[in-house]
Amino acid sequence: MIHNNLHRWNVKVHENRIYALYFADLLLGHPIQDIATTLYYYRYSPHYPERLDAFRRGYESVRPWPEDHPEQLEGLIATRGILLANFVAASRDADDRRMAPEYLTRIEDRRRAHLATA
Repeated sequence: MIHNNLHRWNVKVHENRIYALYFADLLLGHPIQDIATTLYYYRYSPHYPERLDAFRRGYESVRPWPEDHPEQLEGLIATRGILLANFVAASRDADDRRMAPEYLTRIEDRRRAHLATA
């Protein structure tokens, strides 16, 4: 069972404990999928390598890193972007629709760059 939407807006910290919130997207999946969702929001930051390293060290202090093969995490991060692009493109919300063209272009550029280096 994975959260499937585990990112900084769906967690709270209270007295040095982290609590996951909002379980509407809960499903059967692989832990690496949750990791990819979490890291998607940091992936395109200039500080991503340090954040990935810190996240991985923290994760591995509790359990083994679940990536089965090189590029699995990158592929799942790319998938998160595509899922969000689909959400924005299909949304009926006016704000989502306004941002859709720029977001879709950004995701397309990211996918092209990813494919060029894969």
